[in-house]
Amino acid sequence: MLAANGVETMIATASAMGITTFTDPSRYGLSLTLGGGEVQMVDMAVAFGVFANAGLKVELTPILKVETYTGKVLEEINFDDSLPAGEKVVDPAVTYLISHILLDNNARSQAFGASSQLVIPGHAVSVKTGTTDDLRDNWTIGFTPSFLVTAWIGNNDNKPMSSYLVSGVSGAAPIWHKIMVEVLKDQPDEWPKKPDSVVGLEVCSLTGYRPRPDQPCDTRFEYFIKGHEPTEEPVLKQGIMIDKTTGLPPGPNASPAPENLESQEHLVLSDPVQKNYCLDCPRPLNDKGEPQEPAYNIKI
Repeated sequence: MLAANGVETMIATASAMGITTFTDPSRYGLSLTLGGGEVQMVDMAVAFGVFANAGLKVELTPILKVETYTGKVLEEINFDDSLPAGEKVVDPAVTYLISHILLDNNARSQAFGASSQLVIPGHAVSVKTGTTDDLRDNWTIGFTPSFLVTAWIGNNDNKPMSSYLVSGVSGAAPIWHKIMVEVLKDQPDEWPKKPDSVVGLEVCSLTGYRPRPDQPCDTRFEYFIKGHEPTEEPVLKQGIMIDKTTGLPPGPNASPAPENLESQEHLVLSDPVQKNYCLDCPRPLNDKGEPQEPAYNIKI
């Protein structure tokens, strides 16, 4: 996705949303979308606040009240009468789709479990975790339309953390969870407000296209920005070569004998940037017997 849209475009959007540290675009490549650039916690709160505020960027007010040890208030900001003004930086339809994706516990259950620390009982909460490969940073950031909580753990000297803190869901999420439960305990359940520019449709579960009358499929319900709905499913079935010994498409370094190859019809999507992807091909298994996504181009 970043390869198709461009690193500079992403940096411009991130900067508009509140990220202040992407000052030299020449330093970054495609890894930026996976955490290849330094960010500040306060910037992340502002940026994720854009999703919570339906596209408006609202600057943080870090200190709400200053008082003496006796309780005398020296300075206090009260937002009851006047909320901070916001600047529209993202289309509300886009922020709705992102927020809705991030609150879908069913979509993340396979990775984190159905009852992970990302679940706040009785509340729809959009939440995202993040982890650096060297175990130096764990993030969990989650929000409703009214509340946002950001949690980060790491060492002040930038040393790697314990191997038990392998991800944001096991490191920062327990802290985030406790705070969010406390914040929301007396609050009503609040869902993102769907703009009129977002529509819901049934699409084929496997391909994401609209079902064809002559080609029925299992469907799922998804939201789309009006004017960008998927079209009717095209004919995706194509003949690809399969190694009869493994039942899999040949890998990039495989050289099976021609007589050991056969053409089979499968559903193939073409990635405009990198490769063709077989949707219904068998998957190679790892040492634990778990199916893996092949990292090679399907030959058509």
